[in-house]
Amino acid sequence: GLIGKMSRDSTILDVGTGSGCIAVTIAKEFPDAKVYACDIDPNALEVARKNTQLHNVNLRLHESDYVDDLNIDQPNFIISDMPYGSEKYALASVDIEEFRHMPPQACFHPLGILGAYKELIESIQRREWQTQLFFESGNVRREDVEEIIPKWKKFEYNESNGYSYSVVSL
Repeated sequence: GLIGKMSRDSTILDVGTGSGCIAVTIAKEFPDAKVYACDIDPNALEVARKNTQLHNVNLRLHESDYVDDLNIDQPNFIISDMPYGSEKYALASVDIEEFRHMPPQACFHPLGILGAYKELIESIQRREWQTQLFFESGNVRREDVEEIIPKWKKFEYNESNGYSYSVVSL
């Protein structure tokens, strides 16, 4: 898994951090790592800032559209749990009514299935970063995930109990 690939001297970026829960957990697990988190929504970043303080972790927060606006070193790992589909692809454990209380961009991307991840991969490529991207793909089929991955890149699709995540070496 992801944690097993990281080390104490890794540089890790959480894109679309929202409340910061993933980045905070990684910062707790690897206190010596450089952990960054970004989100396009300043309100989400304020929640992440409070969680960073609450859990007393060293986490650097940035407002950014994907990785385009970041002024950080190339990360070894990028993690992302952004919108990956539509209501059709929501996990069975998700109450669709909860989406009404979330910012629209946190739920479903206007470009549809995996649109946010396609844009994230393009953003990483514009930066010419060579990194590993780990992203949640919910119950989206492997074939659909494969369509957004550049053909020459190494790609891994992992599925368990109807839930999947993908790893791309960029």
